[in-house]
Order: sequence, then structure tokens, then C-alpha cells
Amino acid sequence: MWPAKLLSFAGWVLLGGLLGWGCGEGSVRSTVDSTGPAVEYGDGQTAAYTHYRADGNRFADGWGTLPEATPLDIPLDGVAEWVIAASTGRSSIWVAVLSDGRVQAFRVADRTYAPIGVGDDQMSVGMPPALRIEGGLRARLLGGDTSTAPFSHPVILPDGRIAFIDYKGELVVVSGQGEDRLPVDALPDARLLVDEAGRLAFYNRPTARYAHGVLGDIIEAGGFVIVSTSGKPRIESQLEFQSPLVAEGLAPLWVDWDGDGVREIVVTLSEERAGARVAVFSEEGVELAVGGPVGRGFSWRHVIACVDFTNNNDRELVAVRTPHIGGVVEFYALEGKAMEIVAQLSGFTSHVAGTRNLDMALAGDFDGDGSLEVLLPTQERTHLAAIGRSARGAQRLWQVDLGGQMTTNLTAAVLVDGRMLVGAAHAGQRLRIWGP
Repeated sequence: MWPAKLLSFAGWVLLGGLLGWGCGEGSVRSTVDSTGPAVEYGDGQTAAYTHYRADGNRFADGWGTLPEATPLDIPLDGVAEWVIAASTGRSSIWVAVLSDGRVQAFRVADRTYAPIGVGDDQMSVGMPPALRIEGGLRARLLGGDTSTAPFSHPVILPDGRIAFIDYKGELVVVSGQGEDRLPVDALPDARLLVDEAGRLAFYNRPTARYAHGVLGDIIEAGGFVIVSTSGKPRIESQLEFQSPLVAEGLAPLWVDWDGDGVREIVVTLSEERAGARVAVFSEEGVELAVGGPVGRGFSWRHVIACVDFTNNNDRELVAVRTPHIGGVVEFYALEGKAMEIVAQLSGFTSHVAGTRNLDMALAGDFDGDGSLEVLLPTQERTHLAAIGRSARGAQRLWQVDLGGQMTTNLTAAVLVDGRMLVGAAHAGQRLRIWGP
């Protein structure tokens, strides 16, 4: 049973009309390389997701002050399962969703916090939150109604429409003029990715042919699809993976890896005999490059982000191999049709087996030194460690104490002056935030 307090999509459309963010309002301010924590509109509205950027690339811009920053601890009324954050200029909004679906939200400014409302105080258990910032200041959770897939969440398109997956696996796009539906056979827990043109990319063709089951169930993706939402939604391209391969994840990365101005689709392909490998496809479904397999079945690779870690204008992909058993942070370079591991370091994790939280790691300049790091938990999930890249390979640069065992995703908010806040919640019923 869904909580009665969840706002229906019809209600969101009505509210949108009152607040002036209906269909067709606002102009996009993003590029292939700068699709931020959400697509940003001309009137300053943003949407925040647990996978941070709307295109799935877990990269926070701005600059942080870890490890010198003294953390701010906010008491919670229970153990949090998700956190989500967004900047409101010189302050930020932080929302924690507890394991029983209760919602607590706070405005943080100058190392002080105050409780605020975000429209709903209860979410469906298991649904990851999505947050809308209205007018650059007000925050509202995007809930769901009884037709929404229970382990997915809505996304906001650049023109203000809302898109979501329903319980039948159909794509639904809602505007002030009604809704459009498109049969797409989406995964029941698929995350919708959004680009600057309002296109959507996501996994579909559910299959149980690879029953690893570490991501919440034994259903994985038999393909991915790209949907244009210009006018009525329509399928732009579709790829079906050849059996026995599946895409093991909830969403691909949709990034411009080679810097040619066109996005690629980065996926983890898995099968029973050799386990997981990372593959890169064009938007049309052509395989461009593939990495080597783990070498044994039921061994996962978790794709995190694709950014320039070495400051030489060459993007590298960071992934975590077997995060449940001694997790190895891997850095991949794209070399023609091959993906080569150019650095690696073991002893970390980015996922808890059996959960749908695939957002425990971020890339960014977390210490303000001008170079990017990947920030993720140690195997015990009691510390966050920063892994950097240099000519010598990968190194642990520093770490910070989480104050307890991490139970949520890792997220960030970047203020108007570029300063970054980073936060996660732990089992001690605290939300811990590092930053100004």
C-alpha cells in the first residue's frame, strides 16, 4: 500500500502550473560535458538525484575542503536509507529518507541547519528520492502514485514535463496537457537518465538469465533504449544484448568519453562463465570498445564515473571490481577498440550486496587541490577514502571518518561560489556533512 500523503502526478502538474514551471517553460543551460546534478533551466530550477548527474555520471563539480573540514552532524529519527542534496545559492537543502520511508529535510548554511518541509513527510519504502528546487530556493520531493514502478523514481525534462516508469514497464511523460505513454519494457527498478535535449536512456528487456541477484533481485537488463521526448515520446534507438550477456546495473553511464561531442553508453556486461566486463556502445547500439572479464561468474564490476582524473584532457572511467569482496578501484583508458586498466587499488567498496543503492561513490575535487579524486567507502564502510591518479598509478590520498557505518548513498551540493558540501548518513542515526 502506497502512503496516502504521496503527491499524485496530476497534483504535480497542477502545482507546476501555479508555480510557473509547466511544459515549455525555461531554457536549458547545459552541454554534453556539463549536465550537472540535474538539467538546469533558465529560471534556476533544478532536480537532484541520488546518482547525482542527470546523465548518470557521478561527478560533482566545484571544490571541497576535505579532509580538513570539521563535519556537521545532524541527528535523525532513524537509520537513513537515502540522502539527497541540492544547492540553493549560498545555502543547501539536504533530505534524508529513513528505512521506513519517513522523510526529514534540512536547510544548511554557514554550518547551521534548520528543519524544513519538502512537500511530503513519507515516501514509499525502497523508492529512491528525486528532488525539485523551485525558483532556486524552494524544495519539493517528486513522489509517485499507485502506477509508478516502486523502485524507480520520476525525472524532470528540460521543458518541465515529468517522466517515469509505471508498474507495467511503460514510459509515462506528464505535462499540463495530459500524459503520453510508450511501451518500452523497462526494468522495474530502472533509473531514467536525461540529456540536455530531453532524451531519456535506460535499461529494458528484463531477463532472469543471469541470476546473480546482488542488486535487489535476480532481474537484469537484456537491452537499453534511448527515447526522444520531443513531441510525443518515441524510441530513437534500441539495443538487445546477445544471450547469455546481460547489463548488470540499474542504469548505464551516458557520457562523452572520447570528447568528440557525442555521448556513448557505458555498461557492465555480465554472464555466468566469465563474469563482468565493461563495454562502450554508441547511441545507435554499435559496440565501440570492451574491457576484459573478471574471469569468473557472479563477479560484478560497478561503473562509477568518467572524468579527467589526470588533468591531461583524457577522460578515464573509474569502476569498482567485486565491491563485496575486497573491492578493487579500477581506472580505465579508452584505447581504440580496447579498454585498458591503467591503474588499480584494492580495499574499498561501492555497494552493499542485495541493495539498490548504487550511488555510494563520487568523483570530484574534494580537497580543493585542482585534481579530481574518487571518494568511496572503505570495505568496513566506516571511512570515506579519496583515491587519486598520477603517473605512478592509483593512490589513497587521505580518508575521513564517517562516524558510523555508512547506510546511504554519497551525495554533494555545490554552492554558488563553487564550494562543495559532501554528505552521507550512518547507522548511528546521523547525517554527516563536510563543507562550509
